[in-house]
Amino acid sequence: MKKLISLSLILILLVACTDSAQKSNSKENTYKEIVELEIDRSEYLTGEIITDGDYEIPSSGIGGFYYVPDKESREIIEERYGSNDLYYLDDESYFLYYDDMSITENLPGDLGIYKVRVKFDLKEIYGHDRFSIIDVGLTDNIGTILYEGKNYETNILDLDVRVKDRACGLIVDSVDKFGDEGGRVGFCGEIETEGYYNISYGEMHERNLGVIYYDEKNKENVPVMEGDSDVKETFFFVNKENLFKELEKHSSFGRGKFKISNYGFVYNYGMGREPSEILTEIVSLDERYKNMFEIKDKGETRLIGYNDYFAIVSDVAEYDENNYEKSFNYYYINKNNPEKEFLLTSEDYYFLDNVINDAEFSLKAEGYNEITGSYGVLNTIKCKITDQGAELSYPYATEGEKIDKFNLSAINDNYNRIATDGNYIYYIDMKTYHINRVKIDGTDNETMSEHECSKLYYHDGKLYFKEHSKPDSQIACIDTDGGNYQVIYGEKLINDFVIYDDVIYMTVFAEEQEAGYAFGFYKYNLTDGKMEAFDDSIALPQPPGLRLINDKIYYGVDYKLREYDISTNTIKEYSTNISNIQEYNNIVYTYSRTSILKHSIDNISEYDTIFEIDDGYLLRKISIIDDLIFFTYCYDYTKVDKRGIYVDVMNIDGTNRRNLFYFDYSTLGHYSFDSIYVLNNRLFIISSDNEYPLFKVLDYEGNGLWDL
Repeated sequence: MKKLISLSLILILLVACTDSAQKSNSKENTYKEIVELEIDRSEYLTGEIITDGDYEIPSSGIGGFYYVPDKESREIIEERYGSNDLYYLDDESYFLYYDDMSITENLPGDLGIYKVRVKFDLKEIYGHDRFSIIDVGLTDNIGTILYEGKNYETNILDLDVRVKDRACGLIVDSVDKFGDEGGRVGFCGEIETEGYYNISYGEMHERNLGVIYYDEKNKENVPVMEGDSDVKETFFFVNKENLFKELEKHSSFGRGKFKISNYGFVYNYGMGREPSEILTEIVSLDERYKNMFEIKDKGETRLIGYNDYFAIVSDVAEYDENNYEKSFNYYYINKNNPEKEFLLTSEDYYFLDNVINDAEFSLKAEGYNEITGSYGVLNTIKCKITDQGAELSYPYATEGEKIDKFNLSAINDNYNRIATDGNYIYYIDMKTYHINRVKIDGTDNETMSEHECSKLYYHDGKLYFKEHSKPDSQIACIDTDGGNYQVIYGEKLINDFVIYDDVIYMTVFAEEQEAGYAFGFYKYNLTDGKMEAFDDSIALPQPPGLRLINDKIYYGVDYKLREYDISTNTIKEYSTNISNIQEYNNIVYTYSRTSILKHSIDNISEYDTIFEIDDGYLLRKISIIDDLIFFTYCYDYTKVDKRGIYVDVMNIDGTNRRNLFYFDYSTLGHYSFDSIYVLNNRLFIISSDNEYPLFKVLDYEGNGLWDL
């Protein structure tokens, strides 16, 4: 509770106290140093201040900066003020405020950390106790410095960040930590950035607000927290006198170069933050956007999606009788040729979805779907920009959407609990083990077959599955409408199978050994019913089972990996043991309990480590598509008695990791019951856990679309 209050107070003061942080041209870069042999600590305290040299008092009536006490002064503060007076006695820096500019007349005009003596009192400001400055001046005669600060070589900070550290030309002036994983970091200094901006009337904050969406090339100039999943491509800034009016007069949406101060971010905590950045300078504005948009009727201009080629912008088209936004206009604006191209007017709120190129893309609307009784995709519009204007395939319902984007090897590596013919998703029910089907939008869910089964494949208009017919297992198939059931092979117990070019490759029971059932490696031709061995080995089932990658099958024998080339009918053996295997863009990916690896498709033994899971966790499954790696992981059950599975996503090179979902489980951690699949732009999470069964569909940001 203490830290929640502290965060709220800091955010309020940061906005109020620096709302007018534009550099004063009249401020000379001169200051007077106080020379004293000793300082009376009963009257003055010593330490350092962090300042950018701008002391202007804005319309809120107060200015301020951060003070870092030395060891001796910190002890005095802790003795003088109790926890009932201050919520942040253990903080590294304290916010000092003033309402008279003369207080700062002897302070420096450049960004830096300066030694000072300071006299302050505890007064109430905005309903809370704060330090009010009575006198402050520079001096070398201070006490013990507890921490000198360090320089970060990159823009990526770690959890050890402290006040006085430097990154990207900024100085950390405040740090608030909320537990072990979350917190807030504030900075002193200016950031120069380039990108889109939009401004709008913000009724929540009773003032106009602005947002800068900086370009990719500016990312390295902006400090971020290592491993934080929040989007950092934006700056919020509050109404800044003439600067804000200049933007509003130019266009409520446009491009430019800017300088902002008072930058800060909240990481791994809460749902968002108050606007805190201050627009201190408009370096330049792109004149091609002049008069493109204007604020009208206190409506909002929103950038709803952008990339390196174009931006999609909306504004309010109509209000209802209660003055709420009723409908929106949508526009396409090419970055290289910025002209406003009208797309449509709709009561639905759309955002940018798939992008094919700079002239072809789709917009998607989400909300409550009365058909499915859950939140999900309501509609998708395909857009094409031509010389004659925008051509829209409008509207088409997602219930007719075809599934054309998925990684088959990833599906085969995740227990084969689903399959698709492009029109439906066929899946094995978590409780009954029957085959069901559902459309990509979650509608028309129905049972296709009541035969209990596992390992489901689609091939040439039919669904093939390993059916459990006690005491044996057999391969059976049905048509995609559920009819024409037939047993394909049922002479011996089936362990695993894959299908390629009208041939079923399978492991079939051969003999019983002391260690368990051993299997042989066979292929069954669907056209003539001919059965023959493709490997004469007899072995206990070993990972990775049977995995089909392009025209090769991978399987384990004697703790080594074998590769059967279907086209040449030859076998190659690797002196390596791999549990799981899938392919994407002609590269093979595997994972162990702790690492995700990338292998050469020509030589599986050659690999690089992409990612290593944090200590105390175990990797469970991966699924790769669109240069993204989706993966699940759980607590290391050998070390801690904690249950729960996390679903994360990161770039295919192991960067930009972010959490999407978490769910509980009841069985032991080494049981494999969770599966993840990606079809089109949807992530399917399936858990057959006996206590917490789950079938949930998310988008790539972790938003729930529908579930069963």
